[in-house]
Amino acid sequence: MALPPRNGKSRRQCIPLTLVTPGATVRIVSTEGGGGFNQRLASLGIRPGVELQLIKGGPSGPVIVEVLGSRFVLGHGMAQRVFAEAIV
Repeated sequence: MALPPRNGKSRRQCIPLTLVTPGATVRIVSTEGGGGFNQRLASLGIRPGVELQLIKGGPSGPVIVEVLGSRFVLGHGMAQRVFAEAIV
């Protein structure tokens, strides 16, 4: 079970990337991992405040995201620790 983001947002507002509907554009709210994990995501452009589009995802398997004009594949475990909110 994923922990809620540390910034005070409730789970209803933020969901892990594994639960985002393919084709949706979301804003990253937080990443829940150690320094190496967060640094790796940041090197891909995935950090709080950045908007990305989920290309392919689901309840299992890898997730494909498009961020800053590039596409990346995240393993399911990594995607579960990246929390996002819908863009209104």
